[in-house]
Amino acid sequence: STPIACIILPFGHTQSNYADQGNDIEYAGGLPESATLDGKVTKLDDLSSVIFLNRTKGTLNCAAGSMQIDLKFNEPFFGIAYADFDRNSACQVTGKGGITYSLELPLKGCGTKQDPTRVFSNNVVVRFHPGLEMDGDEVITVVCRYPPPIAPAPAGLPSFIVMLSSLLNNITL
Repeated sequence: STPIACIILPFGHTQSNYADQGNDIEYAGGLPESATLDGKVTKLDDLSSVIFLNRTKGTLNCAAGSMQIDLKFNEPFFGIAYADFDRNSACQVTGKGGITYSLELPLKGCGTKQDPTRVFSNNVVVRFHPGLEMDGDEVITVVCRYPPPIAPAPAGLPSFIVMLSSLLNNITL
């Protein structure tokens, strides 16, 4: 494992180099329907919504029209988790010693990418120190694939059309 360089700028500003580590999820033409996982071709729709990393368990929920990631840590968390490799992201959570935290990512904003239609993805960086990038920090790539919308069946015909149809059926010529 290659250590991640730490860059600290004056006045407490930090700059992330996670995006430079090849962890980004840019795919030409969007995400594929399937990928090879542990040597086996797996449909992306069949993947679990739970991911286990070395120090973190992440559970993804796409049902509410956003991407909600529930993070559970093996030990009290005092670090920071944020979206899109952006330490200054509006979508972040700072640990205060708990072992569970939630992070909600909108489908439009906080670096969420849409490609192809109805497929949304983002990267969540989990840093275990609030101000330093360290070896052992984790990146979770989340993908929500929403099915095509289903148009509701047309409601019954308006009553005046039903009545008119009935009248026309009773008229003899």
